[in-house]
Amino acid sequence: MTNARPKAVAVTRILNEDDIVEAFVRHHAVLVDHHLFLDNGSTDRTLEILKSLQDEGLEITVCQNRTPFFTEVSYNTSLFRQARAMFSAEWVVFLDTDEFIDPRPISGDLRGWLGGMPNALNCVSLSSFTYFDLPDDDPAQLVVPLRMRSRERLTKQPIAKVIVRAALAEKGVTIDAGQHQAIHPDGPIERFSDHEVSLGHFYRRSAGQAISKAVMGHLKVLAAGQQERDKNRSTHYRHVFNLARDSPENLSSIGFLTPTYTSEDLVLDPLPYLGGSLRYTRYDDPFYKAVRVLVAYAEQLAENHGRFIDTNLGVRLQAEQSTAAWTILF
Repeated sequence: MTNARPKAVAVTRILNEDDIVEAFVRHHAVLVDHHLFLDNGSTDRTLEILKSLQDEGLEITVCQNRTPFFTEVSYNTSLFRQARAMFSAEWVVFLDTDEFIDPRPISGDLRGWLGGMPNALNCVSLSSFTYFDLPDDDPAQLVVPLRMRSRERLTKQPIAKVIVRAALAEKGVTIDAGQHQAIHPDGPIERFSDHEVSLGHFYRRSAGQAISKAVMGHLKVLAAGQQERDKNRSTHYRHVFNLARDSPENLSSIGFLTPTYTSEDLVLDPLPYLGGSLRYTRYDDPFYKAVRVLVAYAEQLAENHGRFIDTNLGVRLQAEQSTAAWTILF
């Protein structure tokens, strides 16, 4: 067996999550020793809230890379290695900001649970349950897990996140896109999933938030070139992106803006929230916020393109040559 309470460090990539990040940090501060964030260019209050939490004394570190380019395997693997190098992690917990560990099966003692893992076990897989934003949710409740209380009834989700033994960071292990798998140069590392610990997944908190997430997620992959597009990295974003681009009026007619989820098999099962009250989160109209963050992201993409033009003569020449490629349409 490993140590009774090994050091656990959570790592998270984040972008424009000011509606949920404070609750996310406070909840997991009870479960892990430190939380390392990589911000990908947030333009809402995400960084302000994280700085306030750090000033309050919570064990968090925030790094940033604003490049609007999809390189998730590189980001995930770098976070894995930094958690080991900077904080002497023994286990690295991969989480997105909309994922909350359900503390009930482990009585809120994640480190004790990990400490009981056999030495030969290197990767733990956490399944997830999706929670839904229902019409009767209280909009005044800013703690997302306290507001969104109904989840799907499924017992297992095929998509899961991993917790990986940190020593593998020194053995060439990479973390795949989505943080679903740890991969050794010899192949994927076996995942232990025969347990009851899971994640509550609060993927959609409002229509505006879901639209901005889908649009930015898809644009990141498009900006990364054909190599990433061929891997279908943004499949889960494409439907909403296509609707927003081609026929936004249909978002209302199909029930996307005000869903009822009557076809879903839901169960009332509030996830126990460990973080206490919020101090820095405030209500922000989801649609106005979506407009702000999407315009800011479009600006980042344009500025990044301009930097390539300014600093690479070959790219500038190629861009100039493309202006001569006229096509007669009709």
